[in-house]
Amino acid sequence: MSRAGVPRTVAALAVLAAATSLVSCNFNKDSVALVETLAPDVNTVHIDFSCGATTSIGLTDGSGNSAWAVVRHPNNSIQWVVPLDVTINSIAGKTEALPITHNPGDPQGGSPGTAFKGKVKSDTAFVASQKTVAYAINVTCHPGQPDSLRLQLDPEFIVKKP
Repeated sequence: MSRAGVPRTVAALAVLAAATSLVSCNFNKDSVALVETLAPDVNTVHIDFSCGATTSIGLTDGSGNSAWAVVRHPNNSIQWVVPLDVTINSIAGKTEALPITHNPGDPQGGSPGTAFKGKVKSDTAFVASQKTVAYAINVTCHPGQPDSLRLQLDPEFIVKKP
């Protein structure tokens, strides 16, 4: 490398350092926005499951945003809703209990079009910090034909202190 290349390298490093400091100023704000986009804090998750000629699956927040990971806080309500031809068979934690409780009158799926409702526990283990729980949603789609399609989904549930 010639000596003529040294000033360009130094200038490039200076520009990179300046850009890095600008990025780090916005990093926290941008990180929070990214997490909120990837894991929205919503009380309703729509299980968009259709079967028949074309089969599709999605978890959304009702506005069309992805809800494969959702954030809830202790004592917040949560519900999973489905179309009229889909049954929620179960919603449960995969390796540990899902940190939700159920009021006796709240629906727990079990029939086509019936939501699954709960409330995030106020347990101190979840209140003290953020905790992510892998959970499974087991659903069946009834396309109006004699056959039905059963599927298990694998989203994330994030409990975060307020």
